[in-house]
Amino acid sequence: PDAHRVHAAHDSNVLYRRKFVWGAVEQDWNAAEERLNFRVHWGRSATVPIETFGVVANWNPGVGILDVWASIQMPKYPEQLARALRLPGNAVRVHFDIDVGGSYGVKRGIKHTALVSYLAMKLGVPVRLLEDRLENMRGGDMHGPDRIFDMGVAFDRSGRIRALKIRALDDVGAYAGRSPLQLGKPVGAICGPYQIPSVEYEPISVMTNKTPQEAVRGFGQSPTNFAIERTIDHIARHLGMDRIALRKKNLLTKEEFPYRIPSGSTYDSGDYHTVLDKALAAIDYPALVARRDAARKAGLLAGIGISTCLEPSGGNSAFEPLFNPKNDTTTWMDSCLVRVDLSGAITGVMGTSSSGQGHETLVSTVVGEVLERDPASIRVVRADSLNALPSNSPVGSRMAIMLGGAAAGAARKIRETLIEIAAHNLGGTIETIEYKEGNV
Repeated sequence: PDAHRVHAAHDSNVLYRRKFVWGAVEQDWNAAEERLNFRVHWGRSATVPIETFGVVANWNPGVGILDVWASIQMPKYPEQLARALRLPGNAVRVHFDIDVGGSYGVKRGIKHTALVSYLAMKLGVPVRLLEDRLENMRGGDMHGPDRIFDMGVAFDRSGRIRALKIRALDDVGAYAGRSPLQLGKPVGAICGPYQIPSVEYEPISVMTNKTPQEAVRGFGQSPTNFAIERTIDHIARHLGMDRIALRKKNLLTKEEFPYRIPSGSTYDSGDYHTVLDKALAAIDYPALVARRDAARKAGLLAGIGISTCLEPSGGNSAFEPLFNPKNDTTTWMDSCLVRVDLSGAITGVMGTSSSGQGHETLVSTVVGEVLERDPASIRVVRADSLNALPSNSPVGSRMAIMLGGAAAGAARKIRETLIEIAAHNLGGTIETIEYKEGNV
């Protein structure tokens, strides 16, 4: 309470604090044969892409349109930019046919874009901003979580976990942004791949005089995975049990899917035991252990890290209304337009930028499979924000699912329409029409 206020206008540095209890935590805790409490620290890190942030803005007063080219992966930033500049949405045209470069969650830059766009409008000339490396590291959008976990775990002497308690204190830096929500994403996989009957989770988001935090490498899930995996290792050490055997004892089996974890998220499918076995075989685990032991005998520090963890994907934002009931977001959709011209050539149209994920290959491959055409013959382009269908951009490990699904859905509609047209023109029925290798 007596800590220095980062912002004098606020009576506290705490941005968010809440305790969630899923399942009979205290009952399971007290019934367990063993209990451990310990602290885990995920240190602050910085993502440093080769390409720093850049933006070019040009205001055309004749038509009243602001053209923007920016290395941003941020979803829906054209609308945010329009609001910041008090412009109607159709007065901002963001060009998505650019290469953002390495991003990993840090190419957001909306503040840079708003400032440069404002200057372009005031001065009446094109304005460009390119971050240098020091600017990027000091005031950019590239610091990751700085999180302290106070962990508690209850388990039996057989190694079976009964209850898990997590208190996560996250230092988000001097300004909030979306940082408190990074404590929310782990809700979707709060148990990792393990069968844990009950969980207590207390996320705490606080401000300090540090560089603000951004969505580095997975929007906050990695620190929680680290804490859970350290928990497994603590149990193994306490029981004198093999770490791999302990993991296998607690991993969900493939017969248990679909599986609903205590926080309410449903895991649709998986075969974690097979995945772990394949990983161990791929590295020749016994030989690796022998190399480690030999290195230790030679006086070297050597160890083997093991991690079996999950990452929610598909842009699952179900945690957002959990943190803020006024937010109705549940998932982030995406769109794809597929066109067939008079020559029979196929074009796929996206409304998002790229950070090197290969969206063109994804769309052409999916559309090619559905329409039975060579993907190399399918052109894929990126529309600007005034001509694109709605998109939420490449965030949240979601484009293969969402963009790929949209491309497949659009291609199926094209195929169905072609069959219907052929049936009408040929005087037949849909059932009598055959679609094969791109021809009807």
